[in-house]
Amino acid sequence: ITRVAAGPLPVVPIQLMHAISNFLIFVIALVLFKKFRKFDGLVFWSFMPLYAVSRFVLEFFRDDHRGVFAGISTSQILGIPVILVSILMIHRLYGRSKSV
Repeated sequence: ITRVAAGPLPVVPIQLMHAISNFLIFVIALVLFKKFRKFDGLVFWSFMPLYAVSRFVLEFFRDDHRGVFAGISTSQILGIPVILVSILMIHRLYGRSKSV
């Protein structure tokens, strides 16, 4: 929203969307912890890409341009390696748990 707007403009309730997505990620992490925990680190390394993807998508709806590079924000740029490292760690830890 620009400062020269004549009146209130419709906005996306991004904080509410973040809260809902974080609650859903919590539910997924809780289910993973209770039922599907096959190795140490699964819940943490599953949380990381879920949060990064959530943040990556929700950043497109924000209207504050904070450090935009090539059309994506700093949070989105940082989210990409988080997703890749998390997938790598899940793969490595899962492989270790099968060999033990």
